[in-house]
Amino acid sequence: MRRKNMLFGKKKEIKSLDINEGYQRFLKDERILLLCADEDYIFEKRHPKGAQCLPLRIIDQQAKDQLESQDILYLYANKKGTSYEAVKRLTKQGFEAYDLGSLVAFTGPEEGLAVKGKRSKHKDHNH
Repeated sequence: MRRKNMLFGKKKEIKSLDINEGYQRFLKDERILLLCADEDYIFEKRHPKGAQCLPLRIIDQQAKDQLESQDILYLYANKKGTSYEAVKRLTKQGFEAYDLGSLVAFTGPEEGLAVKGKRSKHKDHNH
């Protein structure tokens, strides 16, 4: 007797990479999109240079409209679980997606409102 759930129960493996290794790959391969799964207001404060925002809450509704099927998606968030869930949903939709985990471990160049604020403080100290 065959078990029906075997066909539908197959789960796709969630691929992951270190966020810093992922960023280096992003810089070298134009097919890779670096995406933040946090809300816009969190993204605007601080993010790796060149990253874009696709919040987890809109991934199910907007991914197919905003992304190309040939894109390679690298996702991160402030909380590791958020990026993992985003990758899980994108993989289910047929995208090639990788979980880079938390932004906390990122050591590369950043941009955003909080980053600019830090820079101006440094300038003030030099005067």
